[in-house]
Amino acid sequence: MLTSSLVIAPLTVPLSFYLPGGITAPAAILDAEILSNISSSNNSGTTTGARWAADGASKNVNFTISGSELIGGSVITSGTKQAVLTIPTALNGKVSPNGAAQIDTNITLTVADLTFLTGTLNAVNNLSNLLTDIVDGSLVNQKIDALNNLENLGSAQFTSNAVLSPDGTYIHADMDDGLGLVLAQNVSSLLQDLKAAVDALNATGSGIGSNVVAAAINTTLLPVKGTVETAINLALPLVGIGGAGVNQLADESVLGSTTINIPTTVISPTSLAQNLDARFVGTVVKADAIDVSLISTANGVSDIYYAGNAVVVAPPVVTSTTGTSATGYTVTGTATAGDTVSLRNLAGTELGTGVVDSNAGFSIELDAQEVEPLQQLNAVAIDDALNSSLPTLFTIPADPSANIKAPTISNVTGTSKSGYIVTGKATAGNLVKIRNAAGRVIGSTIATAAVGSSLGRTHLH
Repeated sequence: MLTSSLVIAPLTVPLSFYLPGGITAPAAILDAEILSNISSSNNSGTTTGARWAADGASKNVNFTISGSELIGGSVITSGTKQAVLTIPTALNGKVSPNGAAQIDTNITLTVADLTFLTGTLNAVNNLSNLLTDIVDGSLVNQKIDALNNLENLGSAQFTSNAVLSPDGTYIHADMDDGLGLVLAQNVSSLLQDLKAAVDALNATGSGIGSNVVAAAINTTLLPVKGTVETAINLALPLVGIGGAGVNQLADESVLGSTTINIPTTVISPTSLAQNLDARFVGTVVKADAIDVSLISTANGVSDIYYAGNAVVVAPPVVTSTTGTSATGYTVTGTATAGDTVSLRNLAGTELGTGVVDSNAGFSIELDAQEVEPLQQLNAVAIDDALNSSLPTLFTIPADPSANIKAPTISNVTGTSKSGYIVTGKATAGNLVKIRNAAGRVIGSTIATAAVGSSLGRTHLH
């Protein structure tokens, strides 16, 4: 009988792992993308309601890029498979890689497309056909160990250096090098298994007749086995480090479900005038050059949220307000050079503005028709970013006393014992005060309209 440690079936079945029937996926958003349904996330823990402070702190953030197999395959036939993470402009110079990218992917690979294995496959198939003729096909339906190893090549885990671009606009990780090495190691194991199986292939008999048949079979197998071993020996160096087969394996492989983790260090911005939603975009492309502007339009968006800092603008100081209700007023003071000072009524209506000069001074004219004596106003400083200071309250001065009509005295009656009554006239509503020679007020009253704007009676003691 024919005995062997391994029976080799035809190896024309390609290495492919296809999605179950009925599953469809949308095309990649960008032509260069080689996965579909790409998304990204990060572990910062920030949200629109829980933002990081813009305090310049350095924090470690891991970004995860995920995607699934691109149904129909990519239209890109050249270039390098790369994971890419774009960096928002507001954080350029503040994001750097913090270790190697971790890549976990499922692989579809058709062995028939690998030209460096053509000679090996042809030799193995010739041997398989010969075995089929000899044993009438009774053993060729068994799966060989090498084919099982080939089928187990569905997933791969490896690392790749994460590199910051020279202009600081993105981080990328070349996937082909690591992917090629992982695939090459598996194919090398496959070839070693095939070689061992061929070496162990031998026919033995249990009697004189069968021994003669076994010897004839072994004589027939010998040159074919030699051809297979030669082909395997030629293929093995091609899947070694630096071998041409490594690059071919990486280039011909098609990614299925894939997850990529890119560790980074992010330095928070400072002096944010408002909240910042820092928009990172992650994707996987096959390209020789990275077009950041194009990748930034993809769907794999992940944000880090920062809270804006309240900008403190120094309020102005009003040092002088001069003028009258007839001529208008001039308001002068000091504030931060370059700021604009706005004068407003208490309702918030702006009445006048002026730019603070290089000596930190300002002078603003107010129309007499806009304000009136003793009216309270606010002065507010505004910087170039339109941030406003707290208001400074000041008061328009009263008109000079020379404009007040003096009272007239019509009569003074009384004695030194009973006191004196002074009567006269003044503008209704004015307060009339009588002072002694030392300036001390010794009597006062309000002129009323009821007695013809009369001063009325003021008792002096």
